Amino acid sequence: MCRLLLCDKKYYNNVGRHYLERFLNHLEKECGGHGNGLLLVKDGKIVFMKKGINYTAESCAKKILKEDFDYVLWHTRVKSVGEVKNSNCHPYVSKKHNFALMMNGTESQFGALANGLGITDT
Repeated sequence: MCRLLLCDKKYYNNVGRHYLERFLNHLEKECGGHGNGLLLVKDGKIVFMKKGINYTAESCAKKILKEDFDYVLWHTRVKSVGEVKNSNCHPYVSKKHNFALMMNGTESQFGALANGLGITDT
């Protein structure tokens, strides 16, 4: 099953920054590994988003450490439905609507359709 991280700047500054890279690496290696995605929000706007099968937890942690943000959202994917490819990594973002979606779990009723189309159940 995929893993998600959502935290605000206050939590990150008090606790998270000391363990961030180690924590993300653990989640990627033990609970993910089929692609990562990172989204940063500042003043209610998406200011950074990157995802892909070669975007490592280490790279995500380094980006978080040097950026200013209010919220960080991170996702590591475990392929259950759909192929392992960049377009199936989360988050899914609509910059026009300032909206992002990440999912943890499998929606089995859409599995056959998603696999047939090469997309995820998300």
